[in-house]
Amino acid sequence: MSRFRFSLSKAELPRFFAPAGFSAFVGSLLGVFLGKQLSVWLASALVLLGIGLLILKRRASLVSAVALSLSLTLSLFALSYSARVEPYLPLAGKKAEIRGIVFDYPEEEYHKYYYPLRVTAVIGEDNRETVTNFQVRLSAVQPLSCAPGTAFTGSVKFYSFSEDGLYSRKNSNIAKGIVLGASVSDYEALSLKLPEKKSLETFWPEMRQYLKRCISRALPEEPAALLKAMLLGDRSGLSEEVESDFRKVGASHLLVVSGLHLSALCAFLLMLLRPLPLGRVGKNAVTAGAILLFLCLLGFPFSAVRSGVMLLLFLAADSLGREQDSLNSLGFAVLLICLLNPFAAGDTGLALSVLSTLGIITLHPLLFGGIKRRLEKWAVWRLGLSALCGSLSVSVSAMLFTLPVQLLVFGGLSFLAPLSSLLLVLPCTLLLYSGALCLGFSAAWPLAPAALPFAFLSGVLSKMILWSVQELGRIPVSFLPLSTQEAFFVLGFSTVSLCFFRLCKKDRIVKTVSVCLPFAVLLLAGLIEQTALSGGVTMAVLNEGSSSCVILMKDGEAAVLTLGGYRTSGALSVLERSNIRRLALLHLSEDSQEACEAAGKLLRRYEPGEIWAGEGLYLGKNWKQALGHEPGIYEETTQLSPFDGVTVSLEADRVTVRASGRKILIETGESGGGSCDILITTQRKSQVSASFVILETDEEQAGDAADETVLPACEGRLIRLKLDGKKLLVRREY
Repeated sequence: MSRFRFSLSKAELPRFFAPAGFSAFVGSLLGVFLGKQLSVWLASALVLLGIGLLILKRRASLVSAVALSLSLTLSLFALSYSARVEPYLPLAGKKAEIRGIVFDYPEEEYHKYYYPLRVTAVIGEDNRETVTNFQVRLSAVQPLSCAPGTAFTGSVKFYSFSEDGLYSRKNSNIAKGIVLGASVSDYEALSLKLPEKKSLETFWPEMRQYLKRCISRALPEEPAALLKAMLLGDRSGLSEEVESDFRKVGASHLLVVSGLHLSALCAFLLMLLRPLPLGRVGKNAVTAGAILLFLCLLGFPFSAVRSGVMLLLFLAADSLGREQDSLNSLGFAVLLICLLNPFAAGDTGLALSVLSTLGIITLHPLLFGGIKRRLEKWAVWRLGLSALCGSLSVSVSAMLFTLPVQLLVFGGLSFLAPLSSLLLVLPCTLLLYSGALCLGFSAAWPLAPAALPFAFLSGVLSKMILWSVQELGRIPVSFLPLSTQEAFFVLGFSTVSLCFFRLCKKDRIVKTVSVCLPFAVLLLAGLIEQTALSGGVTMAVLNEGSSSCVILMKDGEAAVLTLGGYRTSGALSVLERSNIRRLALLHLSEDSQEACEAAGKLLRRYEPGEIWAGEGLYLGKNWKQALGHEPGIYEETTQLSPFDGVTVSLEADRVTVRASGRKILIETGESGGGSCDILITTQRKSQVSASFVILETDEEQAGDAADETVLPACEGRLIRLKLDGKKLLVRREY
């Protein structure tokens, strides 16, 4: 801790940025987690603590700096929330006519189009305009004829985002400046006026769109989508299946423009500038300018800004002949981000970027140094083992420091993360180089023919990366699931073990146990969770809006009883997180396009035991292409037994399950009356009586139903029912 001691002397002033930056990040995190009111109280207490310690003039300058930095960030969070968020939250659930400016191209997701819109005025019922300045995510079921800078006038309905969890959809959107969602309620009355002249605000989105088109012309669809994600930060072209594969193997960070991408492009640019007679300062200045332009092109995402600021500090230190302190550079970058945007810690990408970089800076030298001292005498050390161990050390360091986010946000840990890093970092780096050259030549149309060899190489590398991720994702039991309670227990135990490690510096046995025991506890908790998921009968209910998605699981096998909703990879994600090996039954409960896509994704990953569809279900051309199998057609009632001791009755608008002495009824439509132990329904006024009800519906339609019986339509919300035992065990996951 002595190296972080805060001092006002000129020599040690730069060391202030590490503790101040990380304190600002923690302050932003606390603000997002606690909310405005508690943030004000905590900020007041911390500022009194910091000032009091400074007045006492004791050797507590570091504590003072941390307390004041935390207080400053919490205060900025409370002020920003009061000014930029709180005044507009009452609009949620209301219809209004608005005026605004579309400032970017739309994202297509779940068969809808989402436009970033800056609302400039809200028109009341008396035609009085209220001048505003906030951003919404405008959704439309059909594309609108607009471009960046288009003036929008129309009637919309506002809605709020899910507030569950630290990294909820609400916090993530507020970090990006988006306060509310809005949906177009009257398409005929829309007024869209294209901008008469270009501006700097619209230049970067249009340039980004032009570069995307260049990539799409040069490469096939899937390789182009991968390259656009890695070079331009646009993941809209990636299928949910591909993103799920990257997430499962622990390689989703490769799809986010961050340190790896910017460092590789920066090194590549410096290599190209090496023959030019610009001198060290000139080359660094050109590279710094390129980094700033690249950040403008990307739209300043948090992870890229963090990496960009650190690279700019490195170039400045190199130009001045100074040695860079990576830890203080990281602290300065985080401090700058959190002071400019106190909501930034609510973005998962920033948290993963900061923690992984912190792990690489602090833990990697220790791990690699220890390995090197033991293996450098071997002949194979110089023949490639050194590079292999270095890459593995970097991957493990980043994975250990991002463990809290992985356990609490993603619900578990992928065993494949170190292996995927070893296999994918090199081809991804080569793809960045070849893709950058391909894009550069394609964008300058007179040089377009020179892009052909680089386009070919980029296509080969993209195909190889996608194939590798897909094959790695097929490895069984590669995900260690943990519940939220188990994750908190593991993290708390790890914190205590780390304290013992720090206190017992000379006792090697205690230090070894302190390091190894948390891993043993993590594995034990994961095995307990896996046993709980695989032992007996478990039912997973994934809320996908007003459609039903219910999965029955037992001993590594699954039966998909209803399949619907807007997130077409939802069911596949549940099966993969539960380490399901076989799909015993697939019931096609609705004929929507989303259900068709979801069924196709399941059947590409699993070989089904049986496929059934109702007589009234229309299986058109899309269904036949997606399935590749001939489903059985039932007319009235069909009874099946996907697992021992479990019977499933398929009927029109309902599925009845009998398992562990319980009767579960799943309603997909108005199925009439009856009674059961557990009811899962999309009908707000169901005629079925049950002792326990799960209502899959929109938040507006949920009404005043009891919280324990209602599952609101929040994206990514999952509920598990453990059917074995006398008491019904219910657990919500996110």
